Formats: sequence, C-alpha cells, structure tokens
Amino acid sequence: MNDLRVLDGDEVLYESTISTGSARDARKVSKTVAALYALGGRVEVRTSRGWEPRRVIQTSRWRYYTRTVRGVL
Repeated sequence: MNDLRVLDGDEVLYESTISTGSARDARKVSKTVAALYALGGRVEVRTSRGWEPRRVIQTSRWRYYTRTVRGVL
C-alpha cells in the first residue's frame, strides 16, 4: 500500500492509500479522487522516490485507475 493525495496548489484536498501491486484492482481509485482530478486537482502517490504525479483514467463506467505521468522529473 502506498499513500495517495490530491492537491489544489499546495493544499491537500484528499488523502488515502492505494495498492500499487499487480493485483486486478491495483491502482484503482475512488470516484471522489477521479472527480477531484477532473476539477483540476493534482494526484500524487508516495513511492520509494518520494511523491510522484499520476493521472487518472476511466476504463469503464465506474472504474478509475492511476497511471504514471511520463516525462516528469
């Protein structure tokens, strides 16, 4: 499990945990996280390298997952 947060600027709007393994529901996020992301929130996951940005994608009507943002240092 890894920490997950949604920010608006420097203000934390939402905090939770997320599974980042290879299980079927790994990287799945709630509708709350997806909605905050859609409104312009920045989603980050804490990894061994610190907080890393993520984007949220919708794979079906009610399932939302995080994906790594490529090209960000």
